[in-house]
Amino acid sequence: QALAEALSTSSMDPDHSTCFVLEGLIHYLPSSALEILLKDMAHGSRAQRVLVSFIDPEMLERSSFVFLTLVKILRKIPRQHYSPSSLPDCFSKHDFSLSGHWVLMPIATFAPQARKRHIGGSQNLAQFDCIIKGQQ
Repeated sequence: QALAEALSTSSMDPDHSTCFVLEGLIHYLPSSALEILLKDMAHGSRAQRVLVSFIDPEMLERSSFVFLTLVKILRKIPRQHYSPSSLPDCFSKHDFSLSGHWVLMPIATFAPQARKRHIGGSQNLAQFDCIIKGQQ
């Protein structure tokens, strides 16, 4: 289902600036579905922002055997892995530019609860903005 169709029954106005939060999502989507989602999110006459969590391939390489086994048992196997350099390429095709990227330790400075999380067992976060010319 297209994003615009899914949101058509809500009170969301596509002509207002919008922030989309994609937490724990993009690594489960086939690349074709992600492309459609990004295209739909970039649609509108105002600025759009996307906050996204993503799995860096380096994080998987450092993951423990227990973590990897649990992922397989729960059948939550990610389809996509993005490096901090490849993810902006994916978003830029849809006029989004990278405006922030955080790994676990800097996140802990503004989210103290993150300090308890195992380093290397967490996803990276990124912020992308699509600014429509003449709009803020």
